[in-house]
Amino acid sequence: KTPKWILKELATRYVPREIAFQKNVPLDVPLAEYFEPPFKQSLFEDGFLASFLGLDWNAARALVKKARERRPLLFQLVHIETWGRLFFLQQSAEEVQGLLSL
Repeated sequence: KTPKWILKELATRYVPREIAFQKNVPLDVPLAEYFEPPFKQSLFEDGFLASFLGLDWNAARALVKKARERRPLLFQLVHIETWGRLFFLQQSAEEVQGLLSL
């Protein structure tokens, strides 16, 4: 039995058994469309990656261009920069959100 068996059994109280136990289908989410827009110079200028790791905008952009899998790297860089700005640079969520907005 799978670790999710208990949840699936519980779900049968609310939905038909064939729905609760149907095979999982992975979602094909276009990650590049979500992470390409915030991957912009204004987010990385004078930010966490540049200050603490020496990865400025030009280096980050070059790294993404060379990467075999762009989507995970885009996600990772945007995530690390956002996290670093919030917890290391002590910027407010509103400030960081402003940098992430389109």
